[in-house]
Amino acid sequence: MKPMFAVESESKGSNPHEDIGKYNDMVLRYVEKLVNMPFSPLRCEFPGKTQTMFSGIGLLVDVGLKNEKTTIPVKFWVRQSYSQLRDYPRLHLSKTIKDCHELYNLCSKNDIHFCVLVLNNGALSSYWADRYDFIPFEKYTLDARWDREDRICTPWEVQKGKLKHVGYNMVNVFRQFAHLIHKQAKRNKIKGADVV
Repeated sequence: MKPMFAVESESKGSNPHEDIGKYNDMVLRYVEKLVNMPFSPLRCEFPGKTQTMFSGIGLLVDVGLKNEKTTIPVKFWVRQSYSQLRDYPRLHLSKTIKDCHELYNLCSKNDIHFCVLVLNNGALSSYWADRYDFIPFEKYTLDARWDREDRICTPWEVQKGKLKHVGYNMVNVFRQFAHLIHKQAKRNKIKGADVV
C-alpha cells in the first residue's frame, strides 16, 4: 500500500508537506493494523482522486467487508491521547472547493465517512465512526485560520459521549463498519447507483 497522497490546500499555515506525509504514514500504520489483524472482516483500498478533493492530513481510504463489493470512503483521524481530541473529526477546504457549506454537501454526495481512533499507550483504545452528514451542518463550527473560514470542526458538545471502546479483538469497530457498509449498500440500491 502506498501511504502518500497529494494534499492541496490554500491554507497559509506552516504544515510542510513532509509533516503531512509523516502523519499519513502514522495513520496508515494503524489503519493497516485494523484491517490486517487476525480475524478482521475488513479490507481497505485507496480511493485515488477523491483524496485531493477532501484534502488535509486525515487519511482517506475505502473500507469494505471482505467478500462484499460495497465500500465506504472513510477519513481516518488517529489521535495519540484523549487530550488531542479537540474539534475532531475535521474537514479542510481544498483549492477546488468554494466554502465549507459546499464541502459539507460534497461530503454528503460522495458518502464520506469519518473514523476517529484514539490510542492508549500506543494501542488502539477508542473510536467514533459515522458519516460526516450524520452531524447537521449547523452543529459544526467553522474555523477561520487565515483569511476565510477554511475548516469544519466538531465541537465538544457534539463529540461528547460518542467515543466507544474498540472492544475485544476490535469487535465493536468491526460491527460499526459492517453497520455503516450495509447502510451504504441500501442507500446505493435506493439511489439506483452502481455498487462501489
